Parts: sequence; structure tokens; C-alpha cells
Amino acid sequence: MTGMIRTFLSLWLAAAPASDDARARASALADEAETLWANDDLQGAQEALARAYQLDPNPYFLFGRGRLAAEAKDCESAVALMREFLELYPEADGHEDARAVIEGCGETVNPPTPPTPAEPPPPIVAPPEAPRTEPADDQTVRAWHRDPVGGILVGAGGVGLATSLGLFVGAIVERNGAEDAATTDAYRDSISRTRGLETSGVIVAAVGGALAVGGVIRYVFVAKRDRERPQLSLGLTKIRF
Repeated sequence: MTGMIRTFLSLWLAAAPASDDARARASALADEAETLWANDDLQGAQEALARAYQLDPNPYFLFGRGRLAAEAKDCESAVALMREFLELYPEADGHEDARAVIEGCGETVNPPTPPTPAEPPPPIVAPPEAPRTEPADDQTVRAWHRDPVGGILVGAGGVGLATSLGLFVGAIVERNGAEDAATTDAYRDSISRTRGLETSGVIVAAVGGALAVGGVIRYVFVAKRDRERPQLSLGLTKIRF
């Protein structure tokens, strides 16, 4: 038993993940436990290893406490400590010795029960799609060039382009007037107004052009949609299904 305790205490030096300060304090407590054990103070040795385990949760401190408890004939503590060692550290060495301690105390050792896998959540069922309802009344097909949205976009774009043209004309007039300015200050003011008109014209032209292009795209979309939709011709009127 002495060799086993010394072996597991020495393995702590390679396995301990604690900080340097905690490891140093735990090492001192391990040395103290070994000294107490050598003097047959098994209770004191267990307490020293318990404090070391609090500083550094190393499996071999827990194992050493179980062996010391078994030597002290405290089977209840020995079994509890060894079971804890087996459950918390399934990859550590010493499982056979831990089971031997438990069986020596008259307990049956059962292999650790693997965790029960969590049941998958129930599948998410999408709500049924609401049936599409067609308008109750037949709708007469509107010609693509009479689409209100396209008309608004194209009209607004045309107004923007016309406004930008007016701004550019104003900028030209203002620049020509700057050449006839009587003073330097008047020339600078005229050039500043010219640049402002040109900048405004560019911005308005960009916005107007974008609106006009959007209107054209809208017209194309409406025309294509109406061509793809089944139609029944009744004389001069087209009814959409």
C-alpha cells in the first residue's frame, strides 16, 4: 500500500493542471500527508490530501484519500471516495485498485453508467399553407403601358430629368455671367453658384434617371406577367383566370 500511495502522489507532478501557486501549496500538503502517513496518523494524512485536492483537483489525491480511508478501516468513506474517483476520472490509472478497495469493503462495483443521450427535439412542422383565393370577380387585363406604378415612376423620372436640364442650363448662364463680373468677389460668387447648380443637376439627373429606369423595368415585368398568364378572349375583352 505504501508503494501505491507514493506512486499516485508522484504522478500528480505530471498531471496537475492547477496554477503554479496552487500546485506548490498542494505539493506541500502532499508531502505533509506522506509524513503523517509514515507516523501512522491516517486521519491527519487524509485531511492534508483533502486540502490538497481543494487546491488542485487531481485524481490521484482523491485516490490516495480512498486508500488511506480503507487502511483506517473506514469503509464507508473509502467506498464513497473510490466511487467518486471512478466516476469523475474514467481515463485515470488505478481503476483496478479502486475496485479492489470497494470489493474489499464488501461492496459490488458496477461499471459507470453511460449518460443517457438526450432525446432529439420533436420535428418542427410547418403550418399548412393557406390556400390561395382568386378574386371573386373577373378582372379585365390592363395593358402594360397603363400600369399605375410604372406610370408614376416614369413620370417622376421624366420630371427629374427635365429639372436637371433646367439646372444645367442655369449653370451655363451663370458661368457666362461670371465672365462679365465687375469684381473678383462677384466672379467668385457666380462661379460658386454655377458649381452648386451643376452639383444639383447631377443629383437630380441621377435620381430622375433611376426612377425612369425603374418604371421601364416595371413595364417589362407587367408585360411579361400578362403574357404568361392564361387568358380567355371574349370578343374585345380579355378575362384573366
